[in-house]
Amino acid sequence: MTPLRTIALATAVALPLGVLIAQVVPRWGAGTGPKVECLAFMDDLMRSSDLLGYSGDRIPPNQLHEELVKRGVTLPSPPSLTFAPRYSGRGGAEALLREYESAKKAYEAKWEDIKGSPEYHQAREAILSRQRDETLRACLRIRAIQEEGVFP
Repeated sequence: MTPLRTIALATAVALPLGVLIAQVVPRWGAGTGPKVECLAFMDDLMRSSDLLGYSGDRIPPNQLHEELVKRGVTLPSPPSLTFAPRYSGRGGAEALLREYESAKKAYEAKWEDIKGSPEYHQAREAILSRQRDETLRACLRIRAIQEEGVFP
C-alpha cells in the first residue's frame, strides 16, 4: 500500500470515529449551562435536605403505596378500633383495646417486612427518580423563562 493510500485510509477511519467520540463524550469546558446549573442546584438541595433530616419526607405515603401496588406488593390493612357496645362494660372495651394493639403490632411487623424487601427499595428509587426529573424540568423551564427576559 502506498503512503498516500495509507493516509487516505487512516483519515477515512479517523474522521467518522472522531465525530462519533465528539458526540458521545462531553466537552471539557462544558461545566456551565442551564442543565448543569440545575443539576448542581438539585444536588445541593438534596444534600441539604438529607443533612436536615428530611430524607424520608420527600416521598408522600400515597405515592409509595401506589408504586408498591404496581410492583405487586400486597399492602396490609391498617387496624381499626371498633367501639364496644355500651352494655359490654369495662371488660369488653379492654378486650377490644388488646385486640387493636395486637392487630397494630401485626400491621407494623408486616410493614417492617415490606420495608426490607427489594420491591420497597425499587419503588422508593423510582419515585425519587421521577421527582428529580420533574424538578429538573421545572428548573430548566424557569431558566428558559429567565433567559427570555420575563423574570428579572
